[in-house]
Amino acid sequence: MWIDKSDIPPGAEAAVRRFQNSLADLETQRNRLQRLAEEDMEPFAGITETQLNSMAREPGASPQLAACEAAIARGEYTWREVVEGGRPRPPEVARLIEQGIPFSFATAGSPSSGAVIQDDRTGYDDPYDDEEELGPPKSWLV
Repeated sequence: MWIDKSDIPPGAEAAVRRFQNSLADLETQRNRLQRLAEEDMEPFAGITETQLNSMAREPGASPQLAACEAAIARGEYTWREVVEGGRPRPPEVARLIEQGIPFSFATAGSPSSGAVIQDDRTGYDDPYDDEEELGPPKSWLV
């Protein structure tokens, strides 16, 4: 709602400007709240591996959680194995389990675990698939 300045008495311009700025601030806050409400509508899928790694790097993390994260980073085991009880369980993870908080891990074969994509196409001649020939592809200009 913007007011035509020709309708404003000379002494009221500052008050109208403050009013318009307040309206703009109110609109900004409304947009932020609406965005937050939309984000909150997404269902909680569970604690992820990324969140567990972040928890382990926090200054207040237990030594067990930090050691567990370091072992996982070295590839010795996974967070899934820790949660399922196949590996030592840090107290933070045990508390999350006791409180019934779900976990959401990447499924086997997902891109985060190094998935291999199978190409089942038959009869397709890939011009770049010659292992003997290295270098740029053949051109009609040659």
